[in-house]
Amino acid sequence: MPLPNKDIKKTDSGNLKPNEKILAPWDGFDYVYIVVYNIHGQALGKFVHVSAMEEIMELGQSVYAGVCFSTIHGVTVVNPNIVKRYKFGSKYMKPDLSTLVPNATPVCRGNNIGHVICDLLHWDGSLDVSSPRTCALLQLDKLLKLGLTLKSGIEFKFTIKGLKSKADMERESRFAATREIGVYQELFLEFMDEMKNMGVIITSVQTDAGPSGFEFTCAPCDGILTADNTSRLRNALEVYLKRKGFEISYLTNFTLESVPVTQHYNFSLWKSDGTNAMAPVDGEKSADYLSDIGRHFLNGLCHHGPALAAFGLPTVHCYRLSRFKACPSYFNYGWNDKTKCVRLRGKEDNTMCEYRLASPQANPYLVFPSIVAAGIDGIIRKLEMPDPVLPVPGDLPSALSALKKDSVIMEAMGEELVNAFVYIKTTHEIEPLMAGETASDEEMLKREMEFY
Repeated sequence: MPLPNKDIKKTDSGNLKPNEKILAPWDGFDYVYIVVYNIHGQALGKFVHVSAMEEIMELGQSVYAGVCFSTIHGVTVVNPNIVKRYKFGSKYMKPDLSTLVPNATPVCRGNNIGHVICDLLHWDGSLDVSSPRTCALLQLDKLLKLGLTLKSGIEFKFTIKGLKSKADMERESRFAATREIGVYQELFLEFMDEMKNMGVIITSVQTDAGPSGFEFTCAPCDGILTADNTSRLRNALEVYLKRKGFEISYLTNFTLESVPVTQHYNFSLWKSDGTNAMAPVDGEKSADYLSDIGRHFLNGLCHHGPALAAFGLPTVHCYRLSRFKACPSYFNYGWNDKTKCVRLRGKEDNTMCEYRLASPQANPYLVFPSIVAAGIDGIIRKLEMPDPVLPVPGDLPSALSALKKDSVIMEAMGEELVNAFVYIKTTHEIEPLMAGETASDEEMLKREMEFY
């Protein structure tokens, strides 16, 4: 049977109607943001007229091959490893149409605006596995081959400051203070309505420790959706607050004595029959109320913890949190214990894990796949808890060194991604911050606050 002419579309009755085009997924929009997210979780790409979408879907949108490996300040750098392989050439952005949604601000000057996340392809059409989102998808696919899926959610934390003055919003530093939310209720409600346009439902808002600190939570999602939604939320919030005269900060500490701001990654594993894979099943004896799968998964996380710290705590500044007693010092886990790296929560038949060793500056496209890769290794090798338990690295250089030495995480995340990540962090964060005379702790904190 010959294919229908593209100038013909099906009617509701199923008949073909001449002289009318088949509707493409993007036909309801006038312009579309096509984006990829780099190693820092920043959205990069183009704002294109809808007339360009058909060609982009067929040929891809050319973009510099090192697009995912710019500095944390967004500067494109000459990474010798990228240059050696790609000779300053291009990769190609290919929209994943399953992610096409209205933009957070869906209408502007009468134009309907869309937003779509892209895969990155090589010139020959093969998938670029060094893209952070693709890396995450590959690990989730490996988990699926074990008959398991990931359900997850992130407690998204941030600080708001005045755009011009850099001063904190006018509120006291009080945890869970609803009256302080009430002062800025209109600001938050407008943004929450905007995120609904993208399919991101913010289920709660809370003040957090530290001046002008806030926390958003969103409903748990399956697979890649939590990372997609968090990345969209983060970038949309930065744009929204700038329009309102504020700027956002993801710093961990603002003074030497302040309570650190950490970001929690909540997750659980599920079987194909809809049961929680981390909860013990009939016949399993478990003093810690974990299934064998759950225990081995978490033991794998603890074995590879030092390498995972590089992605969960990806800046020099992040390691200030390790100085506080309520923050994890070792890679371990326990029920309702906030001093552990993983806090176990929930009921006996519905176990949830709260990974507590992450900063607001972390990229969910890197944190989640590294956790999954470590857990898969634990399941496959039936790992037991390391003895002695492994300490959390004390600084970023130590975490990067652990990452480079961990062959399991290195292979899972991909050498190109890991090498580029280590290069950017070393050359464009550690070295500039450590340059010059030895600084006092207070002076170093000031440097970090100015740098990040």
